[in-house]
Parts: sequence; C-alpha cells; structure tokens
Amino acid sequence: MTTIYGINSLPEYGWEKFTKVALTPMQRISGPCTIYTLEGPLDMPTGWEGWLAIDAEGHPYPIDQKIHEKTYRKV
Repeated sequence: MTTIYGINSLPEYGWEKFTKVALTPMQRISGPCTIYTLEGPLDMPTGWEGWLAIDAEGHPYPIDQKIHEKTYRKV
C-alpha cells in the first residue's frame, strides 16, 4: 500500500527543522503567465501575483505572495 501525504494526513511527530543552505534568487511577477517547472508547466491566471524563484538546480517555480511573506526575508 502507498502512503499518502497531504495537508490533513502528515505525520504528527519526527519533524526536524532545517534552513536552506543557498540563497534563493527570485523576482516579483504577475499573471497571466506560464512557468515551466520541474513538474511541468504551470499556468498562472490573470490577477495572480507572487514571486518567480530559482531552485538550487536552476529550475524556476512560483511562490504565492502570502507564502513568500511567511517564509522568506530579503538579505
């Protein structure tokens, strides 16, 4: 049987905390646009606002503005 992980089905214990080793390059963007991520293309709708980030291997990915505010700070 395959274990399924989702927002309502995560392990309660055993979590460790880490910080990223590398800086994350990013810039503000808004939709409509298509971002070709590692998992495939993502169509961001008109009105979407957030950040375009680059992972450690050079792949772009979007970050919603609300998540950005909770997760990142400028250095």
